[in-house]
Amino acid sequence: MNNILNRYDLANYYGEVELRNKLRTTPIIILLLGVALLVVAILIKDNENLSTALLTIGFVCAGVGIVKIIRPGIQITHSATGETIARHEYTVEQEEQSKAEELLRNGNHEALKALSKPNSPLMVVTYSTPSKALFIGQMFHYVPYEYQPLGEPIVVKK
Repeated sequence: MNNILNRYDLANYYGEVELRNKLRTTPIIILLLGVALLVVAILIKDNENLSTALLTIGFVCAGVGIVKIIRPGIQITHSATGETIARHEYTVEQEEQSKAEELLRNGNHEALKALSKPNSPLMVVTYSTPSKALFIGQMFHYVPYEYQPLGEPIVVKK
């Protein structure tokens, strides 16, 4: 049985899903901001407290920027539309399983969210584009230490 619990399994299961590295523009801006704050902190001689604060913030920004440049992160993208795919998890009660399955088949993301209850044995994992051009979902049942799929993934294209 196919399993789309994580993004790598989703990419292997559905051919129109791509895993891409996130853009490095924002981390570069954060790095430059950190360097600018360090330079300003070094140039300030009158106020030691302000200089120390700017040094701390500058080091943190520069460090975060460097880490994000080296390890950019991965985003899930729908290759047909180029949109980023968002992942959501909802837990539902056992008694609501048939209703949740129907909502999953219809691609009704908002109703699944309303049906969700914390700490329930069933989990619904959905992936969708902002335009709702693609909706993929699957229901899982909790067994000790892991979630196992209750059926095949459901794909809804609009």
